[in-house]
Amino acid sequence: MHETLSLKRLYMYTARHWFQNRKAYGLFFLAIAVFLAGWFAFFIMIGNPNLFIGSNQMIIYFAGLFISGCLSAAFLFNDLTTKAKKINYHMFPAAAAEKLLCMLFYGVLLFFVCYSAIFYITDFFALKMANSQIGNMITSKSLSAIQ
Repeated sequence: MHETLSLKRLYMYTARHWFQNRKAYGLFFLAIAVFLAGWFAFFIMIGNPNLFIGSNQMIIYFAGLFISGCLSAAFLFNDLTTKAKKINYHMFPAAAAEKLLCMLFYGVLLFFVCYSAIFYITDFFALKMANSQIGNMITSKSLSAIQ
């Protein structure tokens, strides 16, 4: 095996990584979606409309990105935790550049795209529910003022 970058080996290593970890990735992103939905549901139950302004959503986005990014990195480099896993990882016939590119693909590109999509989908539905709740609160207050 040569220590040069081979696109065929890179594709095979990336496909192998996906095949071995697809359930874990699915559960990880599902857990992120459930956490964000619960967080937004908590904000809706509080009923404070100021919690949904842009600066607060930006803080939630970047805090969630940091926390889940750390968890994702820990998951990606799980193969380097024990001696047996480390030997298996280093003995796999792929160049170091191919392993690095695979980890960058899953750890940076795929993670960032999936996290952003999950955040914006949950944020969209949370904003819809918050707007309908705030609209109902305004309508009920105006009806009680009329009576």
